[in-house]
Amino acid sequence: MPSFARTLDREQIRAVVEYVRTLQGGGDPQRGRALYYGKARCGECHKDTPARSAEDIGEAIATAMLVTVETNAGATYSGITRNEDNYSLQLQALDGTFYFIQKSQVKSIRREPAHASLPKLTPPEIDDIEAYLAGSGSS
Repeated sequence: MPSFARTLDREQIRAVVEYVRTLQGGGDPQRGRALYYGKARCGECHKDTPARSAEDIGEAIATAMLVTVETNAGATYSGITRNEDNYSLQLQALDGTFYFIQKSQVKSIRREPAHASLPKLTPPEIDDIEAYLAGSGSS
């Protein structure tokens, strides 16, 4: 199949992907919910999210980064970056606590995929989780 990157812009490609996924039938939301709170362990760190597109959810799963910061004073903080600029870093720890850290006080920053330590999921299992989150949110 030829690449459409030269003829379609990002939004058009996203629309085609969403349409093709509807033709495939997508995942099963009930299996997705079971995976979310079971094998995949999503519910340990996340609450159900409001309905979003399956593509947005899949991209978030694939790109989330866990950041560990060690300060010059020896304190260590881990979490997800909520905001970062040249001078500061705002982290949200897994327990929900926010930390505002001045970069001038940072000894080291380590970034790693947030989901690296979790069980590996098959593409159909990821489709099921996407279907659960995209379709029902907190229901």
